[in-house]
Amino acid sequence: LFLESFAVFVGWMRGFLESRLAEEPDPVARDLTRVQGYFGVQALSPDLMSLVRSEALQEDGDMRRVVERSYKEMTESTLGDLVRLREEAGTEIPASDELVAFGLLGGVENIVMRASWDERYSKRDVLWTTLCLFLAVQALYSGRLDLGREFSRYSDLVDRLAKSAPPVPPAALA
Repeated sequence: LFLESFAVFVGWMRGFLESRLAEEPDPVARDLTRVQGYFGVQALSPDLMSLVRSEALQEDGDMRRVVERSYKEMTESTLGDLVRLREEAGTEIPASDELVAFGLLGGVENIVMRASWDERYSKRDVLWTTLCLFLAVQALYSGRLDLGREFSRYSDLVDRLAKSAPPVPPAALA
């Protein structure tokens, strides 16, 4: 019930925000406004996002499907913006657009989490930090930032790491 309520709230927040953003031509402005909406989701309950993320890691089950649906809803518009930017510029990026959209949301979640620990960071700091992330991704997707050489430089490392098992401390194996 708790997760279904979360899903309803996410749907309501997305519908509310996206109707307001329909006329906004700037994808970065749209994303910053979505971050503002994330503060609304976070205000629902500080512990809610932890529970939701925990359920997302479960192998199977109805609750995981609710979480998947909610997160796909939260990233759908950003994903569309990324695809449009890449297609307009004709850029080749060796990353999944969907994973980048989820990564941006994860960045927002972690930035908000850190800002909530004390009074060191304000909502303004959160917005500026997410703006930096969005602008970097936009520069890559629009072709203003060419990382082709860097992608080539790290291609073998990515392939090697993708094929190997993750490291486990020796004490964990005992």
